[in-house]
Amino acid sequence: ENEANKLFIGGVSWNTDTDMLSKYFSEFGEMTDCAVIYDPSTHRHRGFGFVTYKENSSVEAVLAATHVIDGRTLEAKRAVPRAAKRSNKIFVGGLSLETDEASLRAFFEGFGEVEEVEVKLDDTG
Repeated sequence: ENEANKLFIGGVSWNTDTDMLSKYFSEFGEMTDCAVIYDPSTHRHRGFGFVTYKENSSVEAVLAATHVIDGRTLEAKRAVPRAAKRSNKIFVGGLSLETDEASLRAFFEGFGEVEEVEVKLDDTG
């Protein structure tokens, strides 16, 4: 699926289903995906959906127009992928009791800049 050509469609009426959304937005070009989103636990409509087009020109056409389905003006904007939460932290286990923050820092600085070092002792005995 081409994430660059994926649009978020907000303000979708409770009466609008995926078929209606697909029929309307297919007028702007060939779609590779279209879905109204439902809550997985309640199976209730969440009021938004996603449309993915084959061509970027279709995306631009949608973004340039005003859209009304079932009397509701929709909000169309580029979808922002859920980014995996990234962390620069790493856990290093099994250190000897003699390992201190300075020696750990010195070791990892061989791989790049180190922002913070914290050595925690296992207090479970």
